[in-house]
Amino acid sequence: MIKVEISNSGIKFLNKLDSKSKSLIIEKIKLIKNSLEETGILPYKSIDFKSLKGDWYPYKRMHIGDFRVIFHIDF
Repeated sequence: MIKVEISNSGIKFLNKLDSKSKSLIIEKIKLIKNSLEETGILPYKSIDFKSLKGDWYPYKRMHIGDFRVIFHIDF
């Protein structure tokens, strides 16, 4: 089972969002989690991912509407 951790600042940001944006972000996170649990592969075809470079490596970012979510997967 995969555990998802959200930073305190991320939780505060989510709590300030309208319910539509909040649910969209949560659904995308669930999609990533379920894909990794079932196949072990990120769903690149259904979500716009980009690997970050420089000081931000190995983080990734994904677009969700007007928002960018930065995340890291620790195997």
